[in-house]
Amino acid sequence: MLITGTSGAGKSALALTLMSMGACLVADDCVLVSRPDEGPPLASAPKRLFGLIEARGIGLINVKAQSSIRLRAMVDMDVVEDQRLPPRRDELVLDYPLRLFHKVESAHFAPALMHYLRSETDEP
Repeated sequence: MLITGTSGAGKSALALTLMSMGACLVADDCVLVSRPDEGPPLASAPKRLFGLIEARGIGLINVKAQSSIRLRAMVDMDVVEDQRLPPRRDELVLDYPLRLFHKVESAHFAPALMHYLRSETDEP
């Protein structure tokens, strides 16, 4: 999952929460996105950032990381979701539609994202 947003929007905090639930970091602060074939975009970490994440108030932490992963969805942390049951949204990333979620300011947000990522399909 690609997490986007301005500085202080909560990107690293969401990533740390997802990692505590079993997700694996690819990159914090900067991610390289490519599309080597017709499939979903591929996210990878610049070598200098591999395995590092910033925890505000703590500093840089060495964590288990994955060198690359196919993207399935993205979260825009700069836009707060204002609908209880939002419509499906997609964002084109390198001409590939990724499911788009907006930030939800509730404790259930990260667990809901993890369940989405673990599901087999995007459809209910």
